[in-house]
Amino acid sequence: LYLDGVGSLPFDYAGRIENFLGEYLGTTKAPVPFGGRERDLKALDSWLEDPAAPPYLMMAAPAGRGKSALLVRWTRQVLARANIALVFVPISIRFRTNLSGVTFAALAARLARLHGEKIPDTPSTSVETWRGLVTEYLRRPLPSGENILVVLDGLDEAADWEAGPDLFPIPPPDHVRVVASARYRAGDEDARDWLRRLGWERQDLATSYDLDKLTKDGMVLALESMGCPLDQLGAKIDVVSELYRLTEGDPLLVRLYVDDLWTHRDMVESLKPEDLGTMKPGLKGYFDRWWEDQRKLWRDTSPLKEANVQVLLNVLACALGPLDQEALLHLTNLSSWDREEALRPLDRFVIGDGKTNGYIFSHPRLGYYFKDRLSKREQQNWEEKFLDWGRDTVQALEQGTLTPSKAPTYIVQYYGAHLERSHAPAETLLTLVCQGWSNAWEALEGSFAGFLSDVDRAWKAAECENEQANAKGEIAPRIGDEIRCALVRASINSLASNLPASLIIQLIRLNKWTLNQGFSYARQIPDVVRRSEALMSIITDLEVPDHYRAKMADNAFISTQAIRDIEKRASILARLVPHIARSDQKQVLQQALAAAQEIENILARTAILMALAPHMTETDQEQVLQQALAAAQRIDSIPARAELLATLVPYLAPPEREMILQQAFIAVQAIRDNEQRARALTALAPCAPEKVLIAVHKIEDTEAPAVILSALAPHLPLTMNCCLYLIWRSLLHYLSTSTRKEFLTELSTLIPVIEKLGRARALDTTFHAIQDVTTWWP
Repeated sequence: LYLDGVGSLPFDYAGRIENFLGEYLGTTKAPVPFGGRERDLKALDSWLEDPAAPPYLMMAAPAGRGKSALLVRWTRQVLARANIALVFVPISIRFRTNLSGVTFAALAARLARLHGEKIPDTPSTSVETWRGLVTEYLRRPLPSGENILVVLDGLDEAADWEAGPDLFPIPPPDHVRVVASARYRAGDEDARDWLRRLGWERQDLATSYDLDKLTKDGMVLALESMGCPLDQLGAKIDVVSELYRLTEGDPLLVRLYVDDLWTHRDMVESLKPEDLGTMKPGLKGYFDRWWEDQRKLWRDTSPLKEANVQVLLNVLACALGPLDQEALLHLTNLSSWDREEALRPLDRFVIGDGKTNGYIFSHPRLGYYFKDRLSKREQQNWEEKFLDWGRDTVQALEQGTLTPSKAPTYIVQYYGAHLERSHAPAETLLTLVCQGWSNAWEALEGSFAGFLSDVDRAWKAAECENEQANAKGEIAPRIGDEIRCALVRASINSLASNLPASLIIQLIRLNKWTLNQGFSYARQIPDVVRRSEALMSIITDLEVPDHYRAKMADNAFISTQAIRDIEKRASILARLVPHIARSDQKQVLQQALAAAQEIENILARTAILMALAPHMTETDQEQVLQQALAAAQRIDSIPARAELLATLVPYLAPPEREMILQQAFIAVQAIRDNEQRARALTALAPCAPEKVLIAVHKIEDTEAPAVILSALAPHLPLTMNCCLYLIWRSLLHYLSTSTRKEFLTELSTLIPVIEKLGRARALDTTFHAIQDVTTWWP
């Protein structure tokens, strides 16, 4: 329920949030301490249940105070409430949910699911669009009548955006409650400082909640939550007193010490207060003791190993997100061996494998602690390393010396945020508005959403400089740059709408795109009919894993609800029935049948009903078939009769099939209109491909063969390729006289023919030809 709706996004944001939840909920084998928060849980419940309470609640505390753990445990309880619809999104550096494109996309997707709607995921879905959708969904009551509770944890960890008065509606609707949390910033006295940042100062609008440290009894409850043998420590009053002295009731320190005790749980029974008496309290005391222990272990090699460990701590403290092995190698110059040796003693403080998941501190407060121990000059030196790496990456992408797929993941995702953190001028930010950078984002995420966030970042900087110039009575220096940003957005907005489903399929088949990338592009097609058809094509024409198939089918079904053309909606629903989840199949079948019965055109209605026949009872199947045959005989229009008979042929038993097929060809020969004859032949192509190919020669209209050839190609034997090629060659020369838009439209129709004649190589060279020519003459 936490993630329902978020999984519909083309990227695995749901997986990141799921990992976040796992960090604070733990497992039976790896429990996580939690306790002593009964008063705080009751306070949150009281606020939620009080109809007169302010709709917004701001929870703040120093880093490591246990805000996330508390909110995760509380929201688990909220899920059991019947009248509350929960929207929970953590803003976390560790789990890569701190970028604006992730935070607001996840919020919008979850809210859309609660409203029973589908997110309009297009390549132009910028952060501002996501934010607008969040506001729109919050203003509208839910169809279920439930109240909405939004919990946004960790505002202080936002990487490329700043939480302000535009975060949520002011005033909020009556059906909305919001809890936000953040750590204190430098100079903050309490949570009211965050109320001012958010514009929530009015007492009727928001209330603040400052989270205290754990009491000694609370710490005992946290120990008991770990089970045997740590639960036995509660009876050792002197040991508990020493632990409380060391941790000072700080939940992060409690977690660190509890983890230590859990690791050495076989020694817990013998633990005495004097074992802890020489240690100093606080985070500094904990790490001072940790460094001493490491130096004893390292002995003579201590200076070198300590220096390498310190380098890793410093670079992780200055990073805005997880760093993979490549990033550490580039930023620190540590060899793979030195890096692994330096990471070994940090395994309790640093999480990630450096491959699938980058390295990052297990809690953000550890990052703050180690960064604060650096001087301003040292912090600046590290920041310059990140900025230099980002600048070099952009230049290499533009010069073609770095392929987009090889661009460093960290730099692609966080370079823009580093530029903002360093207050880079518009001139520097505008270097991101380039083709190389857009290609890197596309290679990484399968869409241009991240690139557009960087474009917006540069655009705002340009606007700021223009506004400053105008205020001084000077000429605005960045008008052209603003136009460039707008043109980039408009161009990207047109990409998905121009991309045919057949091309998406072939790009996946040729391994030019991953399945995820193709799925992402299909979902980005603005036109709801073409989007649904593209998703269906991926499902039906490719080998798709079951979990992907279910996801795509669900997206396609949601898209069909917005299709107004009843014939197109019925057609797509009919194709969808065999692929939708079994639990939803009856609903989709009923919708398809109802839509089909509304279609006035008997040919279209019959075609859809026959496609649905395999999912009907045998009695219904036979009834539909006989009704269709009788209707065909009553049709006066020869073209319509021929096309309907051709549609019915595949569903007939052999004796009757041959008779109807013969009737259909007789009717086709009587059709004088080339376009009508082409439609009938297209319907007959799967049943009698060789006869249809011969008939194509007799069509004088050069345009008509394109659709017929595409229908024929998969069914023709190789011995007929010579005949197929002669028609293809003539058609291609004809198409070369049209405009490029018309040419590409027809070419996408002919992809089955291209594949039939030239196999994968022909498709590959066609793809590169389109790329080259459209680059030469955009």
